[in-house]
Amino acid sequence: MHLKTVRSSARVLVRIFSLMLVSFIISSFMAGCSLFPKEEEVLAPPLVKPADVKYNIYVVKRRDILNKISGMGTLIYATSSLINVEFSGSRLKEIDVKDGDKVVKGQTLGQLMNDDILQNISQTENELKTAQLKMQLNDLEMQDTLEKASYMGPEEEKYLLGKQIEQLDIDNVQDRLNRLKSQYESTFLKSPINGVVTMITSKKKGDIIDSFETLMQVSDPAKLIIDWQLSDTSKVMSIHDGTIVDVTYNDIVYKGTVVATPADFVLEKDRQNFAQTVRVNVEGLPDDAIEGKSVTLSYTYEKSLNTIVVPASSVIMELGKQFVYVLDGSSKRELLVETGISNPAEVEITNGLKEGDQVIIN
Repeated sequence: MHLKTVRSSARVLVRIFSLMLVSFIISSFMAGCSLFPKEEEVLAPPLVKPADVKYNIYVVKRRDILNKISGMGTLIYATSSLINVEFSGSRLKEIDVKDGDKVVKGQTLGQLMNDDILQNISQTENELKTAQLKMQLNDLEMQDTLEKASYMGPEEEKYLLGKQIEQLDIDNVQDRLNRLKSQYESTFLKSPINGVVTMITSKKKGDIIDSFETLMQVSDPAKLIIDWQLSDTSKVMSIHDGTIVDVTYNDIVYKGTVVATPADFVLEKDRQNFAQTVRVNVEGLPDDAIEGKSVTLSYTYEKSLNTIVVPASSVIMELGKQFVYVLDGSSKRELLVETGISNPAEVEITNGLKEGDQVIIN
């Protein structure tokens, strides 16, 4: 009896515990109990205001644009005479002066080898003398014949024709002799003016001299011009004889006139040697502007006045078209443009922009 009572009590306790466990589980699910980890709530990202775009702006306006050549020049003697040889194949014998020597007009400064010419002169003189003596001999013979005969007829006519032929031969030999003597004289290199030797060839004794090759230069120290050596040979093509350039000496600007360019040289090799050389004449320089002093030169070879000009970095070229970006309110807009004069820093706009436009600089 007692055992039965105990078993009945145990069953009651099991039922009570089971009910409590089921109630606990149900309440945990309903309440989102910690049997499973609780998901965190996903938050929306914060709203961020985009930053304002800032452009580098150039306000379009009218002004001048130009391209010019600038550089330093040196004062040199103005009047100079080149001493050269008209015929080729000669050899240099000697140079009797040095750079800087004072010389007078007609003074012999050097000489070419002329032994062959002297030999030809001697032979030609003998040939001429022989022809003249032969004519004199024929004259004497004819005179003797005429004294012995009262009538010559055809013989006299034959003599007269022969005399004409002999005279032509003599004239030809005389002409050849004159040319040889002139050639001999030209082997003596003489100064054409009073002045100073300012250039001497680097050729040595025995070297062959080309036709019209410059051997020496004599300059008149009474007047100076400017020797301008341009660093960019392509710019020399825009300068011609008579071009007006600005010459600055001691901060004072003078007007100079171009008097020589590479195109003035006869030989191609001289044009190459002086490919960067421009000579400028200037009047009114002070007395302290002496040979060897430096001056500043400039020449504006292209310009446009009171025109629309923008920075070169603002002009864009794509697919053969040129355009710029302009600021229109708070946004940028593309505009096609046409350009004119330009240099590395600036570009002229001939169509597409107006004063006041705000161009965006790249």
